[in-house]
Order: sequence, then C-alpha cells, then structure tokens
Amino acid sequence: MTSYQWHIIGFFTVLLVQLLLIGLLLAEQRRRKRSEQELRISNEILEWRVADRTVQLQENEERYHSLFNSMTEGFALHEIICGADEQPVDYRFLEINPAFERLTGLCRESVIGRTVRQVMPEIETHWIETFGRVALGGAPVHIENYAAPLKRWYGVYAYQVAPGKFAVLFTDISERKKTEEALRESEKRLNRSQEIAHLGSWELDLRKNELVWSDEVYRIFGLMPQEFAATYEAFLEHVHPDDRTAVNEAYSDSIRAGLDSYEIEHRVIRKSDGAIRFVHEKCQHVRDEEGRIIRSLGMVHDITERKYIEDKLRQLANFPEENPCPVMRCTPDGTIMYANVSAGRWLATLSRQIFGSTPLPEPVLKAVVKASRCGHAIDTEIVNPAGQTFGITAVRPPGEAYINLYGIDLTERKKAREALERSNRELEQFAYVASHDLQEPLRAIVGFLQLLENRYEDKVDDKGKHYIDRSVKAAHRMQTLIRELLTLSRVNSKGSTFLPTDLNLLVQSVLDNLQTTLKEKNAEVICGTLPTLSIDENQIRSLFQNLLVNALRYNESASPRVHIDFRELDDSYRFRVQDNGIGISPQFHQRIFMVFQRLHTDREYPGTGLGLALCKRIVERHGGTIWVESNTTGGSVFYFTLPKNM
Repeated sequence: MTSYQWHIIGFFTVLLVQLLLIGLLLAEQRRRKRSEQELRISNEILEWRVADRTVQLQENEERYHSLFNSMTEGFALHEIICGADEQPVDYRFLEINPAFERLTGLCRESVIGRTVRQVMPEIETHWIETFGRVALGGAPVHIENYAAPLKRWYGVYAYQVAPGKFAVLFTDISERKKTEEALRESEKRLNRSQEIAHLGSWELDLRKNELVWSDEVYRIFGLMPQEFAATYEAFLEHVHPDDRTAVNEAYSDSIRAGLDSYEIEHRVIRKSDGAIRFVHEKCQHVRDEEGRIIRSLGMVHDITERKYIEDKLRQLANFPEENPCPVMRCTPDGTIMYANVSAGRWLATLSRQIFGSTPLPEPVLKAVVKASRCGHAIDTEIVNPAGQTFGITAVRPPGEAYINLYGIDLTERKKAREALERSNRELEQFAYVASHDLQEPLRAIVGFLQLLENRYEDKVDDKGKHYIDRSVKAAHRMQTLIRELLTLSRVNSKGSTFLPTDLNLLVQSVLDNLQTTLKEKNAEVICGTLPTLSIDENQIRSLFQNLLVNALRYNESASPRVHIDFRELDDSYRFRVQDNGIGISPQFHQRIFMVFQRLHTDREYPGTGLGLALCKRIVERHGGTIWVESNTTGGSVFYFTLPKNM
C-alpha cells in the first residue's frame, strides 16, 4: 500500500475520530440537555409536590387547630415536676385548649408555663400523685374526682405522651354527680318513707324467675339480702303455712285469668324473731308487645299494727255488752241513746223502761245535767227498792254533746265500808278507854314509886334507887307510847277541818317549841319561804315536829344542820327536810315508816318507833306521799308531797 493510500487512510481515520468525538460530544450535550430538562421537570414536580404537601399540611394544621379549638372536652399538656426524692411534687401546664378554659374557669395566660400549685395552691395531693404515676410509669388512667379549688367534679382520662409528660382529656361531670347524689338522696328518702310507712316494693321477672325486693320488704320479712334466694318459691317459704296455698292461688289465678292486678292480705313468719306479721299485698302485671304477662310489680304493707288495733276495737266494741256493770249513753236532757244489758236490768229494778219520757231516776238525771254543763265527771248514788246501792258516774267526753253513764254495784262495798266505820269507831272507843284505863294505873305506879323513893330514901340503897328510877322511866315511856298510839289511831277520824294555813308561821311555832333542844345541840334549822296550804294545822305541825326531832336526835355532828324547803309541781308541792345526821341505809327506807320499826335500841337513841308511822299516816290523810333518800354528803333527806287543792 502506497504512502498516499496510508495518508488517505490516516486522514479519514482522524476525521472519523473527530467525527466520533463530535458525535460523542453532541450526544453528551443532548444527554445533558435531556438530564437538565428532566431535572428541571423533576424539580418542578418536587416543587409542585412540596407546595401541595405544604397546602395539605396547612389544611391539616388548620383542621387540627379547628378540632383542637372546637373540642367539647378539656385538653391539657403537662410535664411532671419531681422533688429530690424523684417523687412527683408538682406539674407544669404546657398547652391547653379553649374547652379547658371553659370547663375550669382558668384563662390561658394564667396557666401556661406555670405549675398547678402556683395556679391552685390548695390543689389536693391525690391529683399530683395520680398524674405522676401516669407521666413516669406510662399506664393511662381514667378517674372521677372532685377538684375542691374549682368546686367541680371531673371525669379525667390521663395518658403519657413522652417520659415525664402527660396529657389529659376531661369533662365536667358536676351536674351528673348532682343528679346521682339527688338520686341517692331520693332513694334514701324512699327507703326511709317505706320504713316509716312499713310499705315495701317488689318486682318479679316471670321469664327469669328473679324477684327483687326493696329494703323495707327485707325488714318486714326479717331477712338479709344474702339470706334470700330471690325467687317466687323462696318468697312462698316465708308465707305462713296456713296462708301459703291462698297466696299462691291468688297470684297464679291472676296470671291465668289475664288480670291486670290483684291484692290479698295474709300472714308471714318473720325469720329474725319468728314473729307472725300481717301484710297487705297489691300486684300490678306488666305485658309485652304481644300482651303476655312478663313482669309483676307489687307492694307489701305491714298491717300488723292495724290488725292489732282492729282486734282491740272489736274487743272494745264488745266491752259494754260484756260489762256486768251498767253502761249507758244519753243526751243532756236524759234521753237514753244506748244501754247495755246490765243497764237494762238495773233500770228494771227501778221499775223503769229503757225508752220513755223520763227513764232516768232523779239523782242520775241531775248528775247528767250537771256533767253536761261543767264538763267534768259527776258522781251520785242511788238505792233501788231491793236495797242495792249503785254508784253512777256521769261524764261528757271532750268535744261531744252526749253524756256517758258508768255504774257499779256498791252494795257489798257500802256494807263493808259501814262495817269498817263501825269497827273503827269501836276501835277508837276501845283505844280511848284502854289508854285511859292503862294510864291511870301507870300514873299510880309512878306516884307510888316516887313516894317510896322520897319517904324511904334513907332506907333504900343505891341499887334500889336505880331500880326505882328505871321503873319510873319505863312507866313514863309507856305513857308516851300510849299517847302516840292514841294519836296514830285518830289521824283519820279525829282530824280537824282543812283550813288555809301559812306554813312559815307553823314551822316557826315548831322551832319555838324546840328552842331548848336546838341550843343544847348547837343546832341550826334553815327554812326557806314556804307556801300557804289548806291543811289540818295540828297534824302538819306534828309532821314537822317529828321530822325535826328525828333530824336532831339521830345526829352525832357537833353542829347539826337541818334545811327545809319546797318545790312546786304541777298539782302539788314537794317538801324537803334534809339533815347531816347519821343517815339511814337504803335497805331500811321502807321499813322505818312501819309501826314500832326502830333501827336502834332505846339505850342508843330513845324513841317509840311511832313517829315516822304517824308522819306517813298524816301525809296520806292529806292525799300525799312521803319517802326518804340518802344524802350524798351524809345524813338523810325526807320528802313529802301535799296537794295544792284539798
């Protein structure tokens, strides 16, 4: 190959290489242009996507803020604050929503960045402890609690959003709590009302055979809820065996007959004490959409007291006819409205008819007229031709126009009273004669003994004089005993007429009589102001004298003290005689008022044993009572009462 040819080949080779390089360069340029275009397109697409995402994010953020701001639940984000021991002591508000402000009354500016103890210093510790467990432990909680600083109830859901941080969603449940509390109070009032009225309620589900009782039903049956199977059959077990069939048939028949309701009275046996109680049951049936009875609602009323009253009323209604004594009812003019069998027989003994123009005897008619006018009971007596004595009491019930007459046969009582009066008169006569006949020899004995002592003084040794002295003292004591016995026997029969008497003057006269004893004993009697009463002056003087003498006699104090005062009661006066003496053991408080009952020998304390018996007889004659009590500071306190009006 020639050099020319090689030259030509080399030229074309160079040219080809150049063309190849140019081609490659052009290709690279086209590729770069294409890449730049793709990059530009990609950038534009990316920008479009970023813009679209930004718009979406903006829209989402707007939706989030709209949702955040429109939430009805309160929301708050917090971080927990721990103390040196790493235990929660506080928490800080990081974010809240508008509902938080509305539900708590706290504004955003006053809470964000501040702690709960700064916002509410009186916050209860349990809130911080509960939220601390959530923020540090991670377990969410749902609680219902009362916030005292805000005076509201809240239902709160708390959860951890990050370690040491927690969020809460909450609602104000104060109204619900008020409603629940009102419902509880209503249930309490209902239960209390049922308890007061002895009225309980029950409900029976026929499909499940489940029986629900109110608290009062359990009380009526004497059962505790855990003791009752809560079924219809369990109820029947507590019905009285004699009533069980009737109760079951009444309920079953009402179901079979499709009745809307039924009621029945029966007995139950209360389990707590085995007592038989009477109840009145009333039932109302409830139907489903197809008209079938599916439930029964009822009430149980404990009517035991009513049954008891009805029985008593029946007894009272029969009482007049069963009464063997005359019982009548008449108008103020004496017209008989009612008379029992005994009254009919009594009127027959007077030869009078039950119904007539003037059926009542004149004394009874006068008592009726007087009772209708004065309003209190009027007593009269009437003797029939057979010699029977009847006591008749006429009384007008308050607010009524009619007069009730109650009679009693006093024949035997009158005979006994007359016999007793004769016996008392004879006894008094005997006592008087006996006292006179006994005192005459005693006076003679005393006189002869004293004459013996004076006339033969030089011939009687000391021992004989001692015997004479003891005999004279014994005779004097016997004379005193006879006089007091005579006085005791005449308290009721020989007493004076009751007249208004100033007790202050009466007691002063007693003290005047006791002046010598008071000085010898260095005693003091303190007497308050006493009332004026209608009394037997001599007997009440004897009463005070005996009580004061005893107070001074049975007293070992160097300065005996006796206090006399009184207290006004509804219809009487209660007098008190208090001393600082030796006192009386409680076991003898009744015995000392009996005749001849003494607690000490005559050598220890002289006396007859009749003084307090006489006091008791005098007080009882005046319509009062007397008793003794031990003084807490020593001594005795004698009390006696005297009616205001005798």
